[in-house]
Amino acid sequence: MLYPLTLVFANSSYPHWFIGVAVTASVLGCSSSSPANGSGGKSATGGGTSTGGAATGGSANTGGGTQGSGGGVATGGAATGGAAGSGGSAGTGSGAAGGPATGGTSTTGGSGGAPGPCTAAGIVVCDSFENGIMQWVKDPMAAAMVSVDTTMGHNSAASLKVISNNAPFSHISTPPGSIPASKDFYVRAWANFAKTTAMISGHVAYIVGATSQDNSGVEVRFGSSSTFANPPMAMLDLNLIGSGAEFTQFSNGLITGGNPSTAPGIALQANRWYCLEAFFKGSTSEFQAWLDEQEVTALHVTDFGGRRSNWAPAYTLVKVGGQDFSGSIGTVWYDDVAMGTERIHCNQ
Repeated sequence: MLYPLTLVFANSSYPHWFIGVAVTASVLGCSSSSPANGSGGKSATGGGTSTGGAATGGSANTGGGTQGSGGGVATGGAATGGAAGSGGSAGTGSGAAGGPATGGTSTTGGSGGAPGPCTAAGIVVCDSFENGIMQWVKDPMAAAMVSVDTTMGHNSAASLKVISNNAPFSHISTPPGSIPASKDFYVRAWANFAKTTAMISGHVAYIVGATSQDNSGVEVRFGSSSTFANPPMAMLDLNLIGSGAEFTQFSNGLITGGNPSTAPGIALQANRWYCLEAFFKGSTSEFQAWLDEQEVTALHVTDFGGRRSNWAPAYTLVKVGGQDFSGSIGTVWYDDVAMGTERIHCNQ
């Protein structure tokens, strides 16, 4: 779902803080469990082996009827088992060819359901936080600022609650050794902010590609800050720090060192879920961002407007959460946080 976005206008210089969020999300596979067989019917027995057609298994049992007869074991066609027994529910997976026909439960009528939050190809780390912080690593300095909230989930009951009030370490991160050797990886996180981007005002970071757990290394920070135009306005941005001169590229196209711009950028509203995606391409010094499946083209960074090339570090981790520099992000909820080698999209 696309959410309304607030257009903001570029603004004055800002202090660079960083809300790096290293999400250690536990991979939640999307498994479907098959319902129980109908309690009223019995398995169809007898009959020959079907080598080409579907085994029908006789008529369906309906709450304690007589045993079906005449059904066979299908070895070539899909096993249907007759009409689904009214005492049982339809199976959730498609019936495998050659499965035994049963009188109580249909083996072909079910479906696998919608994709889960951790089913996309190439996922390395993923967590929906239903069972706690399982695969992501909580920063030891985060303490009570990072916790699981079972009252505020995106598509489920739980999410990761981050409280970052002028704090630089309210985040989770990928476990050691999980970043691909190519240094190219995608990150997806659903986020719900208690404050609007305008209320946050100064520089903060949500998703950060980094070389160290603290702020001592090189960091590529996807977050928001106020522009250096007049008047200053807060919007999504990308900030590079720790390797030579610091650069920021804003979601209105404004770049540090360029002419001030009053072009509109992207600001987020409070109390609604946004799907944030980021692509850190360390092999060629490139960054891309998406908001609710739509690319934020002004944040497709290659050389910061010709001012910096070969800027990407040798990433060793990703941080997801809240890191404040000149702003205060407040409370943010994250859900379905994933890192992988292919684009993850919002609902996989």
